Amino acid sequence: MKQVFIIILVTLLHIANTSAQQFFSSGRVITSQGDTLQGEVRAKGNKLIFLRANSRAPERSYTPDQLKSYTTEGVNHIAALLTEEGITNHLFLRERIKGYISLYSLDNPEGELAYVLQLPDQSFVPLRGKMAWTLLNRSLTECTDPAFLARLESHRFFYDYSYFEQIVIAYNRCVKPGELSSLTKSPFHYEVGAILGVVRNRWDYSFVSSNPYFNPNGLYPVYNTFVLGGFLTLMPRKRLSLMLEALFTQYKGGQSTVVTNPLDPTFQDYRYYSFQEQFLALPITARYVFLNRALRWYIKAGVGFTYSLTLTGHISGNNLVDTEIQMRNGLSIGYLLGLGIDIPLATKRRLYAELRTLPHIIKDGPTHIGDFRSAQLIVGMPLFTH
Repeated sequence: MKQVFIIILVTLLHIANTSAQQFFSSGRVITSQGDTLQGEVRAKGNKLIFLRANSRAPERSYTPDQLKSYTTEGVNHIAALLTEEGITNHLFLRERIKGYISLYSLDNPEGELAYVLQLPDQSFVPLRGKMAWTLLNRSLTECTDPAFLARLESHRFFYDYSYFEQIVIAYNRCVKPGELSSLTKSPFHYEVGAILGVVRNRWDYSFVSSNPYFNPNGLYPVYNTFVLGGFLTLMPRKRLSLMLEALFTQYKGGQSTVVTNPLDPTFQDYRYYSFQEQFLALPITARYVFLNRALRWYIKAGVGFTYSLTLTGHISGNNLVDTEIQMRNGLSIGYLLGLGIDIPLATKRRLYAELRTLPHIIKDGPTHIGDFRSAQLIVGMPLFTH
């Protein structure tokens, strides 16, 4: 199971590194002629976006020279000409602060360039790397307030959004105290829903027995039952999102173990071992959409914490009174791997169907006594979306 954890971790890091772009989300574009087109927008880098009327409509691409701006998920991007060392680039810039002096950022930094100022004359100042401090001092000259000038001292400078935000807001308050600077915040989306499914649960009992006459270890029969719970998805319309679940399911099963006697080959007897476990599973997973059409296909993986509500075992057999195996319930750990599909039912209604596995370690207190195996077919429906 440790190897599985390592594989999951490496996979999630790779996905996070290669999937900064989101899929289509509702938005609009304003063309260079001033026409407004509504639909769904997807950005690709800083120089290209795609627009479609809906998930079944064809896509059309736009470059910065064709648009004035575009908006997606409530965040405005403008088309701007940036000139550095005589070289001009036409890029899309994300609006961060709108005011007397405005601040923009690049969704995908180009080298050391991640932030851009817009001056009152509508010209743009690229804040690139180590030159950013010099350019700030050259551009922000109208404020002589000592407190503001102290912020611009070289030992206080660091190339980070929080620093530029403080500088721009303080400068605007100093020069235009009656005007407000508006900050653009990315909307935080989440959804809460219910999960219901059918599962095939199984125990793999591996508590090492020193008894030479019988061995109860091994796979126990499959127990077909249900799983019930709820989920919370953070940023559900993104390509990469985070999911938290709370699930309830259980296992019941037993099997006979043959008892042998090396001194008497004709001896025949058995022991019947049975186990029952009811538990809450709390998986924390990353969900990655790898195919975005009218139906969105995704994979998900992550860690699964479990808490045994009930953990009991019994031994019975010939000439043996039913005996309870003393076991202590508690916390354990496992993992979740799944493949799913996101099905639109209506404009704001969706259904998730998912095939997955959710195993965990079975522990009697601190002792590892086996592994729980679970194959699940679940459906989930968002009940509340923000």
